[in-house]
Amino acid sequence: MIKIKDKAKLKKKTTIRKEWNKRIMGLIACIYILVGVGAYAVIRSSTKNILLNAGPAFSYVISNELEGKNLNEIINQGENNEIYKKVDKITTSLQSKGKDVFNSIYLINKSSNGEWKYIIDRSQGDNKKLGDTFSTEYSENELKEAEVNNKAAIKDKNGSEMSVFIPINMNGNSKVILGMDFNLKTIKRIKFIGLAGLIALLLISMFIIRLIVGAITKKQTHSITVLVDKMKEMANLEGDLTKRIEIESNDEIGELALYTNKMLDTMQNTLKQVNNLSMQLNNTTEDFTNAFSKTVEEFGVMNTGVKNISGRIENQTEELAETSERVIQINNVINGVADSSQKVTEQAATTSENAVEGNKVMDKLEEHSKEISSVVNNTSELVKNLGDKSEEINGIADTIGSIASQTNLLALNASIEAARAGEHGKGFAVVAEEVRKLAEESSESAKNIFALIQEVRQGIENAAASMEHVSGKTSEQSEFVQEVTAKFNDIVYSINNVSENVEEVSASTEEMSSNINTITAKFEDLTSISEENNSSTGEISSYIESQSNTIKNLSSMTKELNSKSSELANKLLKMKLE
Repeated sequence: MIKIKDKAKLKKKTTIRKEWNKRIMGLIACIYILVGVGAYAVIRSSTKNILLNAGPAFSYVISNELEGKNLNEIINQGENNEIYKKVDKITTSLQSKGKDVFNSIYLINKSSNGEWKYIIDRSQGDNKKLGDTFSTEYSENELKEAEVNNKAAIKDKNGSEMSVFIPINMNGNSKVILGMDFNLKTIKRIKFIGLAGLIALLLISMFIIRLIVGAITKKQTHSITVLVDKMKEMANLEGDLTKRIEIESNDEIGELALYTNKMLDTMQNTLKQVNNLSMQLNNTTEDFTNAFSKTVEEFGVMNTGVKNISGRIENQTEELAETSERVIQINNVINGVADSSQKVTEQAATTSENAVEGNKVMDKLEEHSKEISSVVNNTSELVKNLGDKSEEINGIADTIGSIASQTNLLALNASIEAARAGEHGKGFAVVAEEVRKLAEESSESAKNIFALIQEVRQGIENAAASMEHVSGKTSEQSEFVQEVTAKFNDIVYSINNVSENVEEVSASTEEMSSNINTITAKFEDLTSISEENNSSTGEISSYIESQSNTIKNLSSMTKELNSKSSELANKLLKMKLE
């Protein structure tokens, strides 16, 4: 099978004729470019050879005038010599006529001291005179080559001009050199004109070849165009299939036309059969469509009846399920009551035990209260004794303060007596001063002790008051403990009665739960049977609906098939098959 590339990857549409033209002309263009480049290289490399050959041709007349003549005679006579005059006239004529080609024409000879001297000089600038020295800075080797080898030599001067040196033999062994400086700009211009002519010739020839190639490719691709047009008609199911391709060529294209005609024969027969079958198919699909429509209607009636039955069963199932749920809820409530009764019984037993233990604790608390009351009474007596002792300490502090006051007075009197005694009483005055200070400190300490004793007395009085308060509260606590003990006894009695009643309720709820479990099991069986019936009717309804959808799909497919066959028949009508 021939694979066709993605349209996005295909190149722009073209024709075989254009492709052939493009490739042939591209090949010819490459050949012409190579020829042009080769011609340019040959012309460029042969410039020196052209000048070497052109130099002797230009100097032919001068050489004939000078060969075999006496050089010394010509040099000595100069412009008076007839040969000199002829040669000068010839060089002047060459230079004036070829001023675009020659920059200068000159004759030189080698003197006895080895220097080259001008004989004649005809330049576009200043002309040298007879006997002037010729500069050999750039052409010494070429002059030596022309002199020794007795043949023309050439020198390229920086690409701007080219000098040719032509040896001319005089009588004896003497020689002169005819020099010609060619203007390379003119030579390059001549080369450019030659290349332009060559390019113009190549372009004209390419245009002519293009016309010839176009005519040849048009003739060669005409058969392919005919085949392509026929293939388009076949691809679009259009045209006349009774006509055949007529191509009289004994090559691959002729062979392709032959097999295309055979394919047209096969295709014509096939399409005739397809046309007949499509007409038969149209008739058959109409019968199928009618039958399918009736079957769909019957299945619709059956499906409606089954759905009604399913709906009633479903309602019944929902009612049974709802009743079963309510019975289960009642059972759960009864079980909850039973569990709660059991828990109440257990809590009552625990509470009874705790009440007995609490009663025991209250007895112990009563005993401890009595002990606390006794300890508080003893402590109160001790606090009272401390109050009495503080009174005694207070009296002692008063005595110390009185002694300190008297001592202070004695020290003051001693100081006064010492002052009266003068120098004899100074030592006694010092002692009296120290005694006075000690009396003051004792008096201050007595005051501090008195203040502390007052604070201690206040604390003892407060402690005594607190002890009396605690003693009163302890007596009240003993009374409360007796009342709580009585209440605990009442609680134990009540809890025992509640526990007995709860056990009776628990037994009744267990019997009710057993009966409700039996009822729930029966409801579950009925619900299960109802669900199975509902499921069965649902499956039947689903099966009927599936069959109905299948028949509808078949009906739709037959309609589509009928449409396709009609479309195919309409397309075949566009073609001439007979």
